[in-house]
Amino acid sequence: MVCDIRLSCRWKPSVNDTYKVNRYAVLDLQNGQMGIGVIIRNSGGMVLASCSLVSDGNLSPKVAKLLAILRCLQFGIDCGLAIRNIETDKASVCKMDK
Repeated sequence: MVCDIRLSCRWKPSVNDTYKVNRYAVLDLQNGQMGIGVIIRNSGGMVLASCSLVSDGNLSPKVAKLLAILRCLQFGIDCGLAIRNIETDKASVCKMDK
């Protein structure tokens, strides 16, 4: 079984010449793997950088989303881009409630 973790809203550009990051996480629960995709765009929607990562581990969807956010921040630093906006579809991830 594959658990697909997607954004449920339509992409909107960032404002005031800032960068916006979208992340995507997919869990393959049967094989114990996780995939993460990251894309960084400018306020005009132009793709500046993107990356993907596959790793082993049986994780919860919440942990996978948190790892995807961490990868966004790491990738932004690696690219020399000041990331100020990462979209996520779950308030529980941002609040870290139980």
